[in-house]
Amino acid sequence: MLKPGYTLKVALEWRHSQAKGLYYCLIYNDRALGYSDQLPIGSNLTKGKAHFSDVIIGPGYRFAVCKNFCIATLLQAGVSICEYNSVIPSSLTNPENPSEPLYDLEDRMNITPVLRLSAYFEYYLFKTFALFLSAGYTQHLQ
Repeated sequence: MLKPGYTLKVALEWRHSQAKGLYYCLIYNDRALGYSDQLPIGSNLTKGKAHFSDVIIGPGYRFAVCKNFCIATLLQAGVSICEYNSVIPSSLTNPENPSEPLYDLEDRMNITPVLRLSAYFEYYLFKTFALFLSAGYTQHLQ
């Protein structure tokens, strides 16, 4: 089970025109989530923290509905990087009890290609300042 965590989203957008038309967007998402029940693939820990970073880029199109309201779509491709811990048998032995196994914690990383389709609803309070609501679907390609 994934538990609540933090999210940081940074985006860089280039538009052909100011309010509508074709645009390109590069997004970096960063999130950390606690997990239990061995969620990250390859981990044999029952509890831990997984760190995800997404780097995606792609084109979109912005439709002006009226002067202050736009709808935008975005299709992006990129990678999702997951970092987590795994328990591995240690090469050392326990000096107090040689028959008792020792274990080490190893950092692991998994890189997965992703596709994302998003829709944005934007309301412009001023010419260059907007509030927006975003909904999207991300498909991991692994």
